[in-house]
Amino acid sequence: MNKKVSAENKSAPTMTKAASPARIRSIASSTAIETGESVKAVEKKILRLRASRKRAALG
Repeated sequence: MNKKVSAENKSAPTMTKAASPARIRSIASSTAIETGESVKAVEKKILRLRASRKRAALG
């Protein structure tokens, strides 16, 4: 039996520890091109946001 999986039911792929730095660098470099900021500055912002995401949220 073939089941069709809709795009709505698919979950986002999770980042592995090995892929994470490369993905962060890729996102940071494309953002840096668009904003004019340095890649290092954007990487720091991404890492800071990623670390703060682990905190508990109220609500």
